[in-house]
Amino acid sequence: MSLTNTSGATGNYQAGCAIYDYGADGLTPGPNIVTFSTFRSNVNQGIARSPMVWPALRAYQDAGIGAWDNFLVYKANSKPVITLPLADTTVAFGGAASFSILADGPGTISYAWYTNNILVSGATDATYMTPPLDSSYSNLLVVASNGNGSTSNSAAIIITGSPPAAPDGLSATAGNSQVSLTWNPSSSAANYNVKSSTTSGGPYSPVASPAGTSYTDTGLANGTTYYYVISAVNAFGESPDSSEAAATPVEPPPIVLTVGPQVSGQFSFSFPGQNNQSYVVESSTNLTDWIPVLTNTPVNGVFNFTESNATDPARFYRVRQ
Repeated sequence: MSLTNTSGATGNYQAGCAIYDYGADGLTPGPNIVTFSTFRSNVNQGIARSPMVWPALRAYQDAGIGAWDNFLVYKANSKPVITLPLADTTVAFGGAASFSILADGPGTISYAWYTNNILVSGATDATYMTPPLDSSYSNLLVVASNGNGSTSNSAAIIITGSPPAAPDGLSATAGNSQVSLTWNPSSSAANYNVKSSTTSGGPYSPVASPAGTSYTDTGLANGTTYYYVISAVNAFGESPDSSEAAATPVEPPPIVLTVGPQVSGQFSFSFPGQNNQSYVVESSTNLTDWIPVLTNTPVNGVFNFTESNATDPARFYRVRQ
């Protein structure tokens, strides 16, 4: 393409163009293939008085505008001009996005890409494919450079969705060969990953993925300390791990009943027990047929039972885990 601009202080504008076939190698120009007159003359044009305006080509077809050209004519000392800018882009969390830029100008044009104003190593083409994106990404910048200087263009990266926040409030309570865990809900979580280790700080192994905010880990070795963390999960990914909580399962102490006095058909007994461990109180009048009358857990390490209707001549009680 060859364009000539003869504008000046008078505002008179004359332009013409020619199109050359550069053949198979794209380097060697052939003859002008325009077979019609492209000369155009306009007088007293205000825009033509600016030295920063260059002519460009627009194509017409069937009495309407068919297309604009994607190139301009530049002065030899021009910096690159962005002719196809970046566009703001919305991306789902964890997805990638492709960006393209086009700059025209004299000489060889090189590109440098930046995410969050940090140079992306190795990204030097006119197109750039991002890595999987998370909420830390907010903008993209490209700098087009030639021997005369550089021009930049930027776009916003809008991330939709995100993983939940890490759960807080994790509590671990030891039992007999088990640890009971509870934690606070994390907004937008679909379920949680329970992880444990016998070493503080991990590495942690997956245990379960409950939907609720509690879980009991069973089949553990009494006397061994277990360390737990919880993460929250939704469709966009997994949260960081929670703070660690630890508990050491222990075998409950022997059940030794301490019986209180009987007064008006009512008496009570108690025994030391293990918190978070269920005990069943059973009664019998013949030491053969036993009926469960209460299932409960100790409070502050003590299990208390009160019988308010002890009217049989003889009644026996026992407690089992």
